[in-house]
Amino acid sequence: MANEEKDYSTGVTSLRWSNAPGDDQHGKKNTKTDSQGGEYSFTCLCKSITVTLSKSATPALQVICHCHDCRAWNSSTVVPYVLFGFNDIHYKINHQDEKLDAKALEDKYLGQFSISDRVHRYFCKTCHIALFNSVPTMQLRGTYPALFPEFKFKPTCHTFYKERVMSVNDSLPKYEDTLAQFGGSGKCI
Repeated sequence: MANEEKDYSTGVTSLRWSNAPGDDQHGKKNTKTDSQGGEYSFTCLCKSITVTLSKSATPALQVICHCHDCRAWNSSTVVPYVLFGFNDIHYKINHQDEKLDAKALEDKYLGQFSISDRVHRYFCKTCHIALFNSVPTMQLRGTYPALFPEFKFKPTCHTFYKERVMSVNDSLPKYEDTLAQFGGSGKCI
């Protein structure tokens, strides 16, 4: 859960992240555990696309991202983000049309946008909600923990902190760009 703190002398807003054991990122008690079988699921606002995440999936990285691209894409000052293996996040088009095959249905409902070759961002073409991202060079897919309220988001660091527009007061490492194993310099600020 994020607690907002404002320094009125400077006008800078800071967030302090904390999750009590057994709470999800909204502070609600989470009665299901990640070790249970099944999957988390999220259906976009217009119900055209369902995204699922295996409950047995182990995150490759849980971060709070400060990069310009993530902030712009999500219209946010910080972006909680989780990366998983490519096969841990799936999507399904919830429409059937006898005139359209699966590829044509996907083209009709699932949009894709890329600022660079590094990250491909996917969204619903009908309601325009951001669904997940793909990092093809690393065989990873990422998504937003807010889409899956039962998922226990536990960020391990801040990435692209030099691009921040808001400081965050917590004990997590703050990387200038990102971790070395994910293609960054690995330098902390």
